[in-house]
Amino acid sequence: MKKALSYKKLFVFLTILFGIILTAATYVTFNYIKKSDIHQISNDNFQKTINYKKRFIDEYFKPYKNLLNSLSNNKIIKNDILKNKEFVETLFSSYIATFEDITQIRYLDKQGFEKIRVNRNLSNKTIKSVKKENLQNKSHRDYFKQAKLLKNNEIFISNIDLNKEFKNITSLKIVTIRLIKKVANSGYIIINLNLENFLQTLKESRLYDTFLIDKKGRFILYKTFDKGIRTNSFDKYTVFNDFSKRDATRILKNNTTKGKDFLVSKININNQNLKLILKMKYKEQNTSIRDSQNFIFIIIFISFIILIPLAIYFANLPDRVLKEYESKLITHNITGLKNSIY
Repeated sequence: MKKALSYKKLFVFLTILFGIILTAATYVTFNYIKKSDIHQISNDNFQKTINYKKRFIDEYFKPYKNLLNSLSNNKIIKNDILKNKEFVETLFSSYIATFEDITQIRYLDKQGFEKIRVNRNLSNKTIKSVKKENLQNKSHRDYFKQAKLLKNNEIFISNIDLNKEFKNITSLKIVTIRLIKKVANSGYIIINLNLENFLQTLKESRLYDTFLIDKKGRFILYKTFDKGIRTNSFDKYTVFNDFSKRDATRILKNNTTKGKDFLVSKININNQNLKLILKMKYKEQNTSIRDSQNFIFIIIFISFIILIPLAIYFANLPDRVLKEYESKLITHNITGLKNSIY
């Protein structure tokens, strides 16, 4: 009986031990997956990803800078642009048709008056020259004031803002940046870019939320569409609303800043003090993982509770079988030994 009792204890002990080992193994596995697949990978790729995005920004503007150089060096534009207005309008139109993100190419005189302008209509996709009576005076705009300080062969890139016509933001809110170059001693060529495609490409990332902020901490690019430069909250919702006061101050103050779950780097577009921020998505993803992990732990715990009485039952089963077998034996009249009745 002592041996049977030891056997029962061993069986129950091994069952409980197996349950503990299974639970511990599950816990360790989940933590390893969480660390290696999300947190560690995100952390390891921070610098690589932000460098990639900064290269993308530099590469994005190169074709437009080359185009601006080509236009400003065109002999007709340099020498007799106003005498060859139709030719120049056709030339501008061909480049707008070639480059999807160009919304306008303009020629302004030294005083800031538009002399030639070709537009892309984003609603109906047409490209048209602007009539003389609809040309505007842009001398009051900051980008023109900065352009007047340009030296020969220098290119100025304006601040990112919403496009304005006749001093009002257009009904279709177009996030715009302008590249400007001086044309000899006659005026300025300006290329307007719609940054929709640029911002969407910059935003793409499986591991990080991507933000672009200006020097005031306002979000030019935000992770969702309800915030950012197109929204009414642009001047109100800043980096201080999305980060702690300490982190937000560091972000605005330093060219490069690394936090527990974010990395910041300054973007060099004409010294505008723009900041690119990458913030890990894994915290939100971890909620889903923790829910799955908790569900599995609950299943294991319930299985473990059910397994204990089952283990006790099966531990007693050999004794019950043995007693049932002995009850069916008869004692031989001569030998005194028990024999099967069958």
